[in-house]
Amino acid sequence: MRNAFASAFSSAILALSSLDAAPARAGSIVTYVSGKGADQGSCTPQSSPCRSFAYALTQTSAGGEIKALDPDGYGPVTISQAVSLVGVEGASINRTSGTHITINAGPSDAVAIANLILDGGGAANGGIVFNSGGSLAITNCVVKNFVSLGGGGGDGIFIGGPTNFLMTDVIVSNNPYGIYVSPNSASATFGALDHVSVVNNGEGAWLNSRGGGQVYVTAVNSVAENNSDFGFYVNLGTTLRLSQSTVAQNNTGVECDGTCQSAGNNFIYGNAGLDIGGTLTDVGTK
Repeated sequence: MRNAFASAFSSAILALSSLDAAPARAGSIVTYVSGKGADQGSCTPQSSPCRSFAYALTQTSAGGEIKALDPDGYGPVTISQAVSLVGVEGASINRTSGTHITINAGPSDAVAIANLILDGGGAANGGIVFNSGGSLAITNCVVKNFVSLGGGGGDGIFIGGPTNFLMTDVIVSNNPYGIYVSPNSASATFGALDHVSVVNNGEGAWLNSRGGGQVYVTAVNSVAENNSDFGFYVNLGTTLRLSQSTVAQNNTGVECDGTCQSAGNNFIYGNAGLDIGGTLTDVGTK
């Protein structure tokens, strides 16, 4: 039989891919942005790019794609439809106030973010804030240097609504909260972390069932290291499944107030206070 963790991970990816995008609206299915572009026109063809993600979104049909052509900063954006933001090496959002990417999409909208650096410069208070949407995929991104500004925030990546999410090849560092999953609904939330590193944050990955719905997160080949409080915090109503992951040099490695399950192949050691608080159940492989 397949490894139970691999099965859960595959199910999360399947859920992401099965969600339909919203019906198309006027606009182009592919638009372009460039540091040499201008926010005018249709942002297409590739020889006529626009300058910012925010303007290009107004010219992109639902379910479409915005492509960055060169390594530059493309400004903050609020997403209210199914769309993909695709950068290149060095493409970024690096303003020092507010939130970089806010997602207020519909219940069937699939949002994808790839190949971007989000840098709050030690002054902005949110990297990716997901309030609503059908699914979220984050691939090959760096999210760093956000701060809490009194009224909250300080999250590298915040999942505040029920969804299916997948993060692959993502680094989250130097934030009060690295990844904060706290959906505000009784609906279930399913997440998968694959080759995700949460390092040098206050809290590494914090899983919370704020709205009463169950939260299930599988972490495979991932790292939670050198966070000043928890590597993983698992609140009541939430489930963390760990496989082939490292949790080290935090204050507490894994705090299990909810349900924590291990494939028995993790390295959880060398944390300053506790390696494991509560019960981490070794379920083995099947």
